[in-house]
Amino acid sequence: MATTLRLLIVEDQPYDAELAVAVLEEAGYACQWQRVETRDAFVRCLQTAAYDLILADYSLPSFDGMTALRLFLEYDLGSPFIFISGTVGEETAIDSLKAGATDYVMKNRLGRLAPVVQRALQEREGQHWHQQAEEQLHRMEQMYHQLLDAITDLVVVKDPRSHIIWANKAFCDYCGMTNEQLYGLPDAPFNPQGSIQEYIKDETDVFTTGQLLELPEEPLTRYDGQVRLFHTVKSPIFDANGSISKLVAVCRDITERWQAEANRRSLEEQLFQVQKMESIGTLAAGVAHDFNNLLSVILASIDLMRDELRPQDMLLRTRLANIESAAERAATLTRQMLAFSRDQRMERRALNLHDTIDNLLKMLRRIIGEDVEVSLRTAAEVSPVFADPGQIEQVLMNLAVNARDAMPSGGELRVETRNRTLDAAYCQEHPWAKPGQYVQLTVSDTGHGMDAETCQRIFEPFFTTKEVGKGTGLGLSVVYGIVKQHDGLIHVHSEVGHGTTFNIYLPVAPKRSAVVADDTILAPPSGTETLLVAEDEDAMRMLAHTVLTRLGYTVLLARDGQEAVQLYTAHRERIALLILDVIMPRQGGRETYTQIRAMGSTVPVLFVTGYSTDLARGELLAGKGVMVLQKPYSIRTLGHKVREILDRAAYG
Repeated sequence: MATTLRLLIVEDQPYDAELAVAVLEEAGYACQWQRVETRDAFVRCLQTAAYDLILADYSLPSFDGMTALRLFLEYDLGSPFIFISGTVGEETAIDSLKAGATDYVMKNRLGRLAPVVQRALQEREGQHWHQQAEEQLHRMEQMYHQLLDAITDLVVVKDPRSHIIWANKAFCDYCGMTNEQLYGLPDAPFNPQGSIQEYIKDETDVFTTGQLLELPEEPLTRYDGQVRLFHTVKSPIFDANGSISKLVAVCRDITERWQAEANRRSLEEQLFQVQKMESIGTLAAGVAHDFNNLLSVILASIDLMRDELRPQDMLLRTRLANIESAAERAATLTRQMLAFSRDQRMERRALNLHDTIDNLLKMLRRIIGEDVEVSLRTAAEVSPVFADPGQIEQVLMNLAVNARDAMPSGGELRVETRNRTLDAAYCQEHPWAKPGQYVQLTVSDTGHGMDAETCQRIFEPFFTTKEVGKGTGLGLSVVYGIVKQHDGLIHVHSEVGHGTTFNIYLPVAPKRSAVVADDTILAPPSGTETLLVAEDEDAMRMLAHTVLTRLGYTVLLARDGQEAVQLYTAHRERIALLILDVIMPRQGGRETYTQIRAMGSTVPVLFVTGYSTDLARGELLAGKGVMVLQKPYSIRTLGHKVREILDRAAYG
């Protein structure tokens, strides 16, 4: 198949142009050609069309071939330009080649035209591919540099003299210099100590043996004095002849990995301590649960015995009072055990923060020491919050202890309260906030403060800035959890050397919330309803039966949840109230309640528990007609709770 050749001929003699075309066509080219003989026509063609080859006569009536060559070169078309002339001499031909012509052919030797054209086209093709290869190589180098700039490892390329040729962005940032400033330096002045240049400067082994060189881990100093730990690998780059032309050194920052390993070991030790404490807590919770059952029997039996005494049995009454006092102290001990194991049920109520702070203030002053001044700045009036007073005290205690540790040489601890409204505009500027009415509790100190990085991590479990053995790192995470459990907000602001401020926002209590009253000492009211009691402890079960039947109720007894479901199915029309122990073998109170509710029943339920926190967090207490009775309890407490929940169910 003939090769198509787009041909522009600068020639004033049509015959000479046709003869040149004929020679090329005879050589196998399919010529698409155009002849011009004036400067304007030549320029117009260069501007409007693309040509594979330019053939030009050296001497023209209107302008000469050298002028045509200069015009052609100005347009930088890249096509071969060949002179065809009958008058040009050897010296003139050499001058034309120097001026940029591809070749020349004498008109009386047109037999050379085809080989000359073939060679010129091949050279142009070779130049074209060479140019494309260089452009592709340039693009690849740019992409290669972009990729290396995107990584965090420090990468530097050196020549055989160990002079820097190129460095990626991370390397430049580490040196505090630009690529242009680094170029050609034998060793970059990374820092005054020169630690990194000592680290990577010796490339003798790589350049002489061509083997990859791995350096040991070593700390290096940034230009700004920051010390990081690096691992470096050096690798040679070979040219087409197999000779080493460049060296690439890659320095990987392993500081975080090293720190993570150290942290892992620390966490393992902390985890061991936490697991040990959790094991003790689980044991304490189990003991407290059984102990509560025993105390309930003891306290209730004391009440029953007291009712049976005669007025003249004063000595027995005194002895019963002593037993009751000891049992009450034992009940306090179980509550402390449950608090330690974190299985104490949260009891929220409408609470005035001023009362909680006042009750805790004397204890705080004793705990934090005389060298720390405690100042209280409270608003004249603050709205009540719906909170567990014990947990709020724990929040204040943890923050006060942290503040004391931040002021080893003494200082001031300030506790402040005020009402606060967070509107939409404020929350838009402070993403951590939520709109609403709050009571703001502020605890601030004048201690050494924290940097921004520490502030971001202080609520993480196990994170601590204290020395080993000085803290668990759980205190502030517990504070965070309690605040969140109360649907509140917490925000910290601190600066090194300027102390720390914790702002806690507790939602204002709804108006319907009321303070939970203590158990009444009045005699419990009686009733005639039928009650179903499920309790696995024989003594507790019989005690409940004795107390409730004395009050006039009909009592059905079940040893566990499964038996309770069976009894309810058989007597559901009679049963007015379920009294369910939360923890029972085979089936507990929660599962029993769920099964009975699934039958379509709306019978009220009184859960009896010694330590379960699931009821306080779960959805069960959100249901209508559900109450909780905490162990240990007295017969008066049991009687009042039963009557209260029955009356609520009857009258709404």
